[in-house]
Amino acid sequence: MSRDYKDLKEFVQLLKKSKVKLIVDDLPQAHTNNELVDQFMLDMMIQLMGFVAQNERDKIRERQVQGIKLAKANKYV
Repeated sequence: MSRDYKDLKEFVQLLKKSKVKLIVDDLPQAHTNNELVDQFMLDMMIQLMGFVAQNERDKIRERQVQGIKLAKANKYV
């Protein structure tokens, strides 16, 4: 849905305000037949996955910058 933590949270809030129910089929922890527990688990998992996705994207960008610097340094050596 997003690799930006803040955007993901805002998008999920927009879905909730629009009365859209988000169901993740391959997340069995969010299907307990208790609506409150299911919503809590889904919210927690979405936030966790959003954090992990953004964190990984930030690391990719950092490694990309490092690679470009190394490539430029090696070009002039």
